[in-house]
Formats: sequence, C-alpha cells, structure tokens
Amino acid sequence: MSVIITERFQRVFTALKELALGHWDQEEDEEALQELTKLMSGQEIDLDLLESNARESRDADWVYLLIITYQNLYQAQRLLKLVLQDSMAVSSDLSYWARRKEHPVFYYHEQTPWFWWKYYTGKAAHPIVLTMNKLKVLNEVDEIAMTFLGSVYLSLAVPSSLEDLYRLNHATLASCRQLIYGENGQNFKESKDIRNLILQLKDINVAIQTYDMKESYIAASQPPWYQRKWLLLTLGCIGGFCALRYTALHIEDIKTGIMDVFEATIAFGQTQMKTLFKAIETIRYEKNEDLTEIQTRAVEASEESLARMVLDFNRQHVNLTPEEMHRIEEAAKYGDLSTIMPSYEKEIEKPIKGALFGEFIRLVLIQVQKQKVDVERVMLQLDKLLRTNELNFTVLALLPAISVAYSLYHFVVKERTNKHAEEMIRNSLRQVHSLLNKNNSGNNELGVVEYGRLIVSLNTVREFTQYLNRKVLTWMVEDLQEIETERYSVRQRLATVDRMYRTYKFLGI
Repeated sequence: MSVIITERFQRVFTALKELALGHWDQEEDEEALQELTKLMSGQEIDLDLLESNARESRDADWVYLLIITYQNLYQAQRLLKLVLQDSMAVSSDLSYWARRKEHPVFYYHEQTPWFWWKYYTGKAAHPIVLTMNKLKVLNEVDEIAMTFLGSVYLSLAVPSSLEDLYRLNHATLASCRQLIYGENGQNFKESKDIRNLILQLKDINVAIQTYDMKESYIAASQPPWYQRKWLLLTLGCIGGFCALRYTALHIEDIKTGIMDVFEATIAFGQTQMKTLFKAIETIRYEKNEDLTEIQTRAVEASEESLARMVLDFNRQHVNLTPEEMHRIEEAAKYGDLSTIMPSYEKEIEKPIKGALFGEFIRLVLIQVQKQKVDVERVMLQLDKLLRTNELNFTVLALLPAISVAYSLYHFVVKERTNKHAEEMIRNSLRQVHSLLNKNNSGNNELGVVEYGRLIVSLNTVREFTQYLNRKVLTWMVEDLQEIETERYSVRQRLATVDRMYRTYKFLGI
C-alpha cells in the first residue's frame, strides 16, 4: 500500500472514530453498536445481518452509516492494494516495451526462430506493430488504474457531518464500480437509503473476490525471461557441451592441474599461515595452562633454594634460634638478603683473597640466585598480565579487519545504495515536475488521472527517502506533503519542486 494513501486512510479512520464516540450515547441500537465496535477494532462483519437490521428511517442513521463507511473503506483499501500491485507490473511492462520501441534491434534478438517463421508465413504481425499494440493496451490499463487511484485519494476527505459521510460513500462506491465494471459502473446513482448502500456494498464485496486486473493486460506483458534470453541460453548450452567434451578428453591434465593447485595451497598455508598462528598462540593461552603451572612451581623452587642458601650461610657464621632461622628463611624467599650483606661488603674489600680463602664466591652465587628469582618473578607477572589482557589483544588484532570491512560496507554497499536511492528520487521528482508543468495552464488544477500518477511518483520518492540522513528526510517529507495536498495550486506545487532542486544538492546532475 502507498505510504501517502495509507496516511490519508488513517486520517479518515481517526475522524470516523471521533464521530462514533461523539454520537455513541445518542444511539440505542445495541446490535448496531456491537457491529460498529467490531469494525473499529478491525474485525469483519456480516453484511446480510446488517441489511436485515438496518432501518429505513433517516432519523437514526448515524451508526449504520458509520458501519457502511468503515466497511466501504476497508474494501477500497483491499482493492487499492491489488491495483497498486498490478500498476507496478504494468509500469515495468511499459518501460520494457518503450525501450523495445526505441531500440527494436534488441527486440529482434529476443524473438525466437519460431516467431520469425510465423512472421514470414504471415501468421504473426511485425514486431514493431506488436510493440505498438501492447503499448496501447498497457497505456489503457495504466490510465484505468491511475483514474481509480486518483479518484479514491481525492474522495478521502475527512468527514465531519452526516452529509460528508454520504458523500464519502458515494464517491468511493462509484470509483470501485467504475474500476470493476468499466463504463457500466458509471451508471451508479447516489442514494441516501441505508439498505441501498448496503446492497451496493455487498455487490462490490462479491466482485472484489473474483476481480483480477491481470486478465486485461496479461497478453501485453513482457515475455518470460527464458524467452527473452533464448539466444544466450542457447549459446550457454553449446558452450557447456563443448566444456564437457573438452573435460572428457583432457581429464588427466585437469586432475594434474587440480592437484597442483591443492599442493600450492597447502604449501602456502604451511609457510605463510603458520607464522600467523604462532603469533596468535603467543597471545592466546588456552593450550599453555600446563606450562604456566610448571613455571609457577619453578619460581617457588627457586625461592626456596635461595632461602636455604641464605639460611645455611647464616647458620655457619652465627648462632641462631629456631625463631630467627624461620624469620631469615621467610625474608630470603621475598628477596631480603640483609643478613648476608655485611659479610658480602667485608669480602668485597679484598676480592682476590676472599675468592681464594674466603666466602666471596659463595656470596656472589647467592646474589646470582637472587637475580634469577627476580627475573623469574617478573616473567611470571608478565605472563599473568598478558593472560589478563588477552581479550584486549584479540580485539586489537581484529581492528584492521573490522576497519577494512566497515570501509568496504560504507564505500561499496551503503554508498551504492545511497546513490541508487538518490537516482530514483531524481527520476521520480522529474516525473512530478513534468506532470505539474503540463497542467500549469487553464483551470490550474490536476485531473483524476494526473493525480493518480502524481501519487505514484511521490510514493516512490517516499520509499527511497529512508536512505537519506535525518535532517534531509524531515525536510523532504514536509516538501512532499506540500506537493501532494490538493489545497495547493499547480503553480504553488511547482514552486515547491523548484525549491527542492535548490535545497538538496543530490538532485542536481
């Protein structure tokens, strides 16, 4: 359903609901009120039951007239949906045949040899003649659809009184009858009899069930794709047959080539991807949990060895109590060598004598063990830090890929979509400008057919405005509302279109 027409219907339904609520207390027919409640909630009603309960008096027609109006608009919506679907197909067929009329060579290529045989034997008309006939049929169907679309849109005035409801029903029923029954539908007579309106509704309801506009233009539709592409399909089949024959004759060479490609791929994976996997394993630690536990035990063993070295040295030079021995051992595990530093300082005064006859070498080896413990502790802390920041490293490694993917999406997918949307808006707005310019004379008003074409073009613009940024979208919707309203003259609408060309840069070529 068209966005513009849907909004129009919503405004009318809102007005009908306000009318119903305003006259609710004045009506005493409970059955009629129940039927109206069903319709207001979107449920179907029984027209036969409604006809049997309808009153002939016009003193209390509000509730029945509201019911008829609701049902009438629901039927018009259903019919509009069918017509819009068919009008899109007709528009596509019109574009196809118009291109074939301008470039008949392409149409000649699409015709099968069977068609040319019938043409040369006099059983088929010339392709140009066929194109003109199909265009004529499609233009007639398109005019019917646009007439119905424009008449229904113009009839959807917001009702505020009993006379407005009658006028809305008469206009909508007349449009539906003219679409379904053609010229015979023009004999519709306006009536303010509730029963007569219900009979008209029932007639339209039955006709909609079997209505199909495709019957009027199916013969003028563009040929199916396989018929249009018969030459390419034929050449493709011949090429496929030749490819299969070549494959059968050179199967060994093809197998050898496939194996060479497979081996080259494996070699690339082993030489190039292996480096990448090693780099990832450097950051990720799921497979190195046992190694981390071994490293922790190794650090603890080194700390205990250092503590024993310091304790043994102190026991050989000083008499210690058990409490002092425990204190020295615990301090040495955390790197405290204050108990051996005086001896170290004394030995370093005479390093050669201390190395040959003293404890200098032993004290130096204790210092080396202490440095080894410090290095292992730092490495273990670094390992824990890397494990803690594993997710950060993973995200950091993915940032280039994410940046490239976003750039490709923005500059390839999104940019192409935006350009297509801008092109469709330009084409549709050009059609709107051309339509308004052709009717900018005489009474300075649009006819029913022109209004239908205007609604279709504006609806196309509405559909593609969703790809514009929010600020441009707001302005564009306001401008389109000025063009679609019937309160503005053709000249005023043309001024709005000119303002749009000056305001939006993407509308320029």
